[in-house]
Amino acid sequence: MPGELSSEAWAKERLELAQPIEFPKEWPEVDRRISGEFLVEALPDSKWAKVPTGFVVVNAIIVTPLERRYAQVDGEICFEECVFEAGVELPYANFKRRVRFLGCTFKGTLNVQTCRVPDLDFGESRAGIPTVFHSDANFVTSEITGQLFCHKAQFLSKEGVVTFNSAKISGSAFFQECLFQGTADFGHAEIGRNLACQDAKFLGDHVNVVFNSLKVSGNAFFDRATLEGLVDLGDCTFLRNVSLIGARFSQSLNFSNTSIAGTLYVFTTTSSGGNESTLETKLPPIAVLRGLTYGRTDLEYENRWRTWLGLRRHKDSYDPAPYRTLEEYFHQAGRDDLADEVHYEMRKAEGQALWRQGRLDKWSVNCLLRWTVGYGVYGWRLFVWTGVVLLPAWLFFVVTLKQAIEPDKPVSLLSLIYTMDVFLPVNLNQEELYTRPGPVFAIVKFVTKLWGWVIVPLAMAQLAGFLKKKR
Repeated sequence: MPGELSSEAWAKERLELAQPIEFPKEWPEVDRRISGEFLVEALPDSKWAKVPTGFVVVNAIIVTPLERRYAQVDGEICFEECVFEAGVELPYANFKRRVRFLGCTFKGTLNVQTCRVPDLDFGESRAGIPTVFHSDANFVTSEITGQLFCHKAQFLSKEGVVTFNSAKISGSAFFQECLFQGTADFGHAEIGRNLACQDAKFLGDHVNVVFNSLKVSGNAFFDRATLEGLVDLGDCTFLRNVSLIGARFSQSLNFSNTSIAGTLYVFTTTSSGGNESTLETKLPPIAVLRGLTYGRTDLEYENRWRTWLGLRRHKDSYDPAPYRTLEEYFHQAGRDDLADEVHYEMRKAEGQALWRQGRLDKWSVNCLLRWTVGYGVYGWRLFVWTGVVLLPAWLFFVVTLKQAIEPDKPVSLLSLIYTMDVFLPVNLNQEELYTRPGPVFAIVKFVTKLWGWVIVPLAMAQLAGFLKKKR
């Protein structure tokens, strides 16, 4: 214990010797209390730039606000297992070397808005104690020229906001195993390398997780993350890969107008040895995928694309954009079979939407093109539908025209020619030669002719590729 000296007087002696202010943990709290004003006066001292360890405070309890606008700090700073009972207000500060808060507890607001710092670390202490925030944390428009470390940090305020809005991080941002119980805002931030949010927990159905307009030049990892609130990943730019493997979404996901230059991993990851591992990913009940683009994806395996395309803004909504994006990817990947399946499912969903809207004219056309030729992707169906009509019609004409055809002529062949003359919208000079009275003959002839006027134009459009152009 400091004995007759106050805790600040003892700390001042350590500073004069350029030694770390390391309060023994066994000391009572009253003997480890120092003021924020004391630290504000000590931090800007240029001598800390010459001390290898920099400015170090361990096990201290800071009882008053630590406030200084436009602070200029030349040396490295490290607070370890310190408790800030009041706010830490250092907006517009310029730190020349890295700043670390290891295993610290912030009971008040942390405000480092528009600060500039090489590296910023809110990680664990040497004893494995995480950094804990009980109020807001403001990093708006801050510039971190190196790395941001928030490994296992806990943001516990349910009413508070953690905001990195418009922050610029030249290196990577690490949020593995972080706990957020309030709103987290990363909107308009720029990350020069990777964003790591593996095993992070965004808890509470009232929590908003905002990444809107985020730009990440490297990879973004959300593997095994738990996201219970509304997640906004709209208008983002990812220049490499995005991984959602094992993520657990509870409410909604907005992925609209987001660009992923690399691979979108939803279910499967491939290790360096080429072995694939699959984790259970819980997709959200509501999602907006309009305008989402990606270079590659793992959705082609085990028909997972059907699960992905099943995501909707609401159960009755229809948006063709996600279908077209996935169809284009499958074509580029050489999986034309899957591309055709996706296109057919898109037209099927379109038909269901037209039916709900009561647009029966367009719904009828949709059904006709979908059932007959699969909207250009299943042209073989034309042969089936042609056979369904022509074969019964030909057999009927064989029986009914038998008496009208001369005995020495082949009945089956002439009946076939007659059937084709009725079916095809061209004149083969056979239809006028043979006719039979009665309504049944007239009905069969009418149905065959009508079906020909439907099938033949569709066949021509199929061969010319007009239906596929509707993609």
